[in-house]
Amino acid sequence: MNIHPLPTLRCLIIDDETHAHKHLEEKIAKFPWLVLVGNAYNGIDGLAMIANIKPDLIFLDVEMDSITGLQMLKMLPESGLQVIINSSYHRYAVDAFDLNATDFLWKPTNQERFLQAMTKAMDIHLRRTGSKNHFDPSEQLSDVPKNTLDISTWTDSKTAQFGTSRLTLRIDKKLALIRYDDIIFFQSNNNYVTVYTDTDIYTVRGQLSEFEDHLPVNQFLRIQKSYIINVGYVQFVDGNELIMEKGYRTPISKNEKDYILPIILKS
Repeated sequence: MNIHPLPTLRCLIIDDETHAHKHLEEKIAKFPWLVLVGNAYNGIDGLAMIANIKPDLIFLDVEMDSITGLQMLKMLPESGLQVIINSSYHRYAVDAFDLNATDFLWKPTNQERFLQAMTKAMDIHLRRTGSKNHFDPSEQLSDVPKNTLDISTWTDSKTAQFGTSRLTLRIDKKLALIRYDDIIFFQSNNNYVTVYTDTDIYTVRGQLSEFEDHLPVNQFLRIQKSYIINVGYVQFVDGNELIMEKGYRTPISKNEKDYILPIILKS
């Protein structure tokens, strides 16, 4: 049997806060398949380092002097470079995914959430490079959140199960138990669905339609091809956007707006 060498992701951190670099460096050091190749403390230096170092993955802050992380995302060439936005502000998450970021981490992220993002990044990297390597990144996890259970209790091969009051997500070897009342909205991005709650963000493989078919119809509403919202979290209607709690903005389908708004107003 041929044994393929463990692939690595060459990482670059771009953030104007020293403590953010230290936090990510500690996380990266726990994974032998992540290699830190550089640190930049502003967007201008970051763009130069991307051109010179050619990393596989960058951790990118949003609010920086001279140029923001979202502006940088728009400037990056389509070279297969993966970007994970690392920010203290939830409101940037939707824009990050709309600009094809691999994932969004809310500062300071815990080890469980970091592992989830790294697993997604490695999965994308392996598919792009055509590698046949198989790895189990969850073995690197050192802490288990209180809202997870061991995957040995899971009997279904799907990434999500739907109960009467909560959603259960399969994340590596654990189950995340999330009450429907705590979910703000869902967003699809290629073959992944991201679940935004009032305390965390989860990303799993799947299609948005798989979630739509099982969610409580009196609580959740599909407002656009890539979004399902919890109507109870809508705070404002701003043109063709809804402003949700935590500052999230979600677009409304123009064709369905006349149907969607009355449902939201009656909720």
